[in-house]
Amino acid sequence: MNPGAEWSVGNFSCSVDGEDLQDADAGLAGYQIVAPAGSTVVCSIENTKVPPSFSKITLTKNVFGTTEPWSFGFTLNGGDPRTATNAAPVVSWDQLTPNATYTLAEVNPGADWIVGDFVCSVGEEELVDADPALAGYQIVAPAGSNVVCSLDNTKTPPAPGKITLTKNVAGAVEAWSFMFQLNGANDRTVTNEAPVATWDNLTPNQMYTLSEVDPGADWEVGAISCLVNSEPVSDSDPDAAGFQVDVTPGAVVACNITNTLKPGTITLTKLVKGTTEPWSFTFQLNGEDDRTVNNAAPVATWNDLASNQVYTLSEVNPGVGWQVGAISCLVNNEPVSDVDPNAAGFQVNVTPGAAVACSLTNTLKPGKITMTKSVIGTTEPWSFTFQLNGGMTGRRRTPHRWLHGTISHRVRSTRCPRWTLVRAGRPVRSIVW
Repeated sequence: MNPGAEWSVGNFSCSVDGEDLQDADAGLAGYQIVAPAGSTVVCSIENTKVPPSFSKITLTKNVFGTTEPWSFGFTLNGGDPRTATNAAPVVSWDQLTPNATYTLAEVNPGADWIVGDFVCSVGEEELVDADPALAGYQIVAPAGSNVVCSLDNTKTPPAPGKITLTKNVAGAVEAWSFMFQLNGANDRTVTNEAPVATWDNLTPNQMYTLSEVDPGADWEVGAISCLVNSEPVSDSDPDAAGFQVDVTPGAVVACNITNTLKPGTITLTKLVKGTTEPWSFTFQLNGEDDRTVNNAAPVATWNDLASNQVYTLSEVNPGVGWQVGAISCLVNNEPVSDVDPNAAGFQVNVTPGAAVACSLTNTLKPGKITMTKSVIGTTEPWSFTFQLNGGMTGRRRTPHRWLHGTISHRVRSTRCPRWTLVRAGRPVRSIVW
């Protein structure tokens, strides 16, 4: 019986009593023996086990979903690791022990890849995993066979990124809106009612520039700051306009910026007439602290005033000794009228960044001296001359001469200058300075 291909079969050798017997018909299969009567034919034959042929495993790596260079590592127990690349996608292991079980496995390619299943065959016959419960693919390599395997990996599309922009506004109580730009995406407008702009489905691994459209001269524009996945990041190119941020796969970029409506300033310059003595006056501005001006520091200032608001500037009553003038104001060097002239004080609208310069003159009310002249001893017309230092000379005329004496009187006032009255006679008449 045929022992199979694993054996090398030798030739029969037969003898009778030490004498070789020849094959009686070499043309036939087997060995033909003519056995003499009463003899014992002794035969022998040698079979030699044929060493099995080595096996081979060949793997072809297929990659989908990318045109970028790639490489993947593979292991086979009993063999060295192999690396397949886009330039050399086929790897193999030779001189494998026939009929041994081998485990073919791929080194974890990472989360960016969808890994397919191994497909192996010998010739036209597909091989199945000899032990699906184990990791990798278990191959029983038939002797002398070339086991051909393949494995497909598909690049996972990277998750898109997202950028949000939250707008904060300081110094404004009225409705507002601002526009922002992101390269490669549509502009977004934020308002006081909807202060957050969002850009979704952004291409990952790309640099984006977030910038604000110029809001105008009324605003002080703050700096954009951003978090990527809740971690602060710096502007990738601080020398470029806007904020540059790298959107990695699946990144959530949260940015914010604060614009401040430029505050206004009101100054009040106090002017005083009619005195050289020290003076001081107090002024009020609604919503702000009072300010006191004096002859040494005649200017009051209110800074950082909320814009687009009407302020009332007024003077605390300085007392009956003063004639109070009208407040006049300039806004950015242009004269303005009182917004509500029927209300007390001066009403002025402080626009963003406005410099309001106001002034007011108070005049010390002038004093009055009446001198009555009494004349006795004549009914004739008379006149005398009186002098008041700093004042004009008062006269009443008469053709008579009189004996003259001098009396001086002083009139004092805390707000009035000092005057000296000199009397030059006695008859009665009145003179007023």
